[in-house]
Amino acid sequence: MERIFSTNIETINTLGNVLFAENVSDIYRMRRQYKQDICDKYMAEFKQAEGFMQYEQAMAVSFASDYIYLSSLLISEMKEKLAQCQQMMGVSDADLDTYRQKRQAMSQSSAADSIHNALYEEVGRNHQRLKEAKEKGNKH
Repeated sequence: MERIFSTNIETINTLGNVLFAENVSDIYRMRRQYKQDICDKYMAEFKQAEGFMQYEQAMAVSFASDYIYLSSLLISEMKEKLAQCQQMMGVSDADLDTYRQKRQAMSQSSAADSIHNALYEEVGRNHQRLKEAKEKGNKH
């Protein structure tokens, strides 16, 4: 999805709104930056400090300047871009919440279905193995 907005001129032509496509592309770019500069960097420091086993290790990480400030800046910019996109497309906060709930229900349902299917297939394979083992045992 990210590449569609950042590299495909047809997307801009289809939407008919260059600013919308640019905002979405910017949101994806900022999300990538957030992951790299906040999440990945923090986890690397956390692992390097062996999980902050001591107070001094935890205090050695500069949370205020490196993480909190940059995090709040990126989140604020992403929220602003999202609000602009919502306004351009005529989507309210309630519409967005409804979409999120439906999307979450779909992902939970499909995840549960895939787990159920995997377990069902495993039971079937085990049943077949047991049947084959019994048949071998009866022949001997």
